[in-house]
Amino acid sequence: GYAVAKHGNRSVSSQCGSADVVEALGIPIDLPPETVQPSLEETHFAFLFAPAYHKVFKTLQPIRQKLAENGSRSVFNLLGPLLNPVQPNVQIVGVYNSKLTEIICNVLKELGLLRAVAVHGFVDSSHESGLDEFSNCGPNRLSQLHSSGHVETIDLDISVVGLKASYLHDLKGGDKNKNAEIITGILKGEIKGAPREFVLFNASAGFVLSNLATDLKDGIAKAAAEIDSGRAWKKLEQVREFGRKHAGTHKPTRIKVDTAWLKLEREKQKRHTAIVTSPISPDEKKEE
Repeated sequence: GYAVAKHGNRSVSSQCGSADVVEALGIPIDLPPETVQPSLEETHFAFLFAPAYHKVFKTLQPIRQKLAENGSRSVFNLLGPLLNPVQPNVQIVGVYNSKLTEIICNVLKELGLLRAVAVHGFVDSSHESGLDEFSNCGPNRLSQLHSSGHVETIDLDISVVGLKASYLHDLKGGDKNKNAEIITGILKGEIKGAPREFVLFNASAGFVLSNLATDLKDGIAKAAAEIDSGRAWKKLEQVREFGRKHAGTHKPTRIKVDTAWLKLEREKQKRHTAIVTSPISPDEKKEE
């Protein structure tokens, strides 16, 4: 698999935020920053609670909640992924408006990322409403930053990656406990159908951008193999155990992540992936 450094927050504009569901899965969200590196190295996962690293998030929360009450989305919905303290060299960002995918992808390019995807998934063929995720309900607008620096935008039909269209109500979640229950069921292989395919589709892009899959269809197959083999569930248990071991060890007042080791890995990847084919679409074969 690939390492994931998730920078997230509690719910502000939705029923459940990433921090809420991570916590409901039994993973501490308040681990001290000195655990980030060992967590990534040992478990290939780390959760960075946004307000702990960016105090301004707490200040802005009442404003964001007011906007959410009025049904408005704003730039605040885009800031979190762009401010990840780990400074990843590969990133997937979901955006709430299809017109923003290319803009965000170019921002990621300016931030120095090697490869990235910004995606907006439509909930049906009308292109009228969508998700800030890959959607298995309709087409997907995505912009991809290639390792050459070229940004390409395409509309991807889910049939290309071997998926059949699902209905949005098939993906309905709930509060943090309900969502944690669904995730648990998927990782244990107990939940199939649309929810599982949604997870596989979103995981597939990570495999592609990490050069572990040739395209999204291959990425879906690799993600399915992780679940079906039981490795995905074991990974969750490993992350939980790491959290239990390090919870409450130390909470400094000034938080800073040492990313020197990640920068070394970044330079290493630049040397070894100067020319990389990381196609999001199976039809794209030409190297950049």
